[in-house]
Amino acid sequence: MEIRLDGEVAVVTGAASGIGRGVALSFAAAGAAVVALDKAAGGLAAVTAEIESMHGSCSAHEVDVSAPDQVEIGRRSQRAAQRLGEGQGPLGQQTAEDRQGPRGIAHV
Repeated sequence: MEIRLDGEVAVVTGAASGIGRGVALSFAAAGAAVVALDKAAGGLAAVTAEIESMHGSCSAHEVDVSAPDQVEIGRRSQRAAQRLGEGQGPLGQQTAEDRQGPRGIAHV
């Protein structure tokens, strides 16, 4: 069974390598716009390029989610989701109220 995520936004921590990278690529392949978070800028650039080569959308943010002073994931991901969603299919057609909270969170 194939799951499609067209019009959805996936926020992925650890997206520059390993399981997080695989998750980011899988979400993008399923049609989701990806907000990629990691502390490794080089890896973020690579995963972003790969997602864009698949004609997907990716907004990358260099952040160490284990450092409280760097973490503004809620605000960063909300702004990124809004930017990715503007004018792009079903997400772009939603109201601001529709976009206020995440639809679901998957812990890997």
